[in-house]
Formats: sequence, structure tokens, C-alpha cells
Amino acid sequence: MEYVSSENSSGKFDILPHHANFISIIEDKEIIAKTANGKVETFKFLKAIMLFQDNSLKIYTDLSPSYSESIL
Repeated sequence: MEYVSSENSSGKFDILPHHANFISIIEDKEIIAKTANGKVETFKFLKAIMLFQDNSLKIYTDLSPSYSESIL
């Protein structure tokens, strides 16, 4: 992962590799992630929990498993 950008109730933020552990609720805002191979992915959910821990990003949503996707 090169970066992740989004916005929460406190404002816009970016996460870079080796960032401190971070958790946030994202409501109806885009989550933009650029992978190490240069691919840019954009996601938008009504409500999601984004967790960055141990240099790994996880996004939890209320979508059913048939719609879930591993992005990074």
C-alpha cells in the first residue's frame, strides 16, 4: 500500500505505510487506496469502519459476504 485517503467527522486524513495504528468510522465518504503496484481503488459505503493495524488495512461494512472484496 502506498496510501489511503478518506474523511471522517474530524476532517480529511491520509495513511501512509508504517502509520501508527488507526481506527475510524467513515460515513458516506470515499475511501481511496493506492496499492504498491500502482492501482488506485475508490470505495464508498454508507457506513464503514476502517482499521489500519500492523501495516494492514481492513474495511468493515454492512455489506453481505457476496459483495465483500479484499483490496490490499
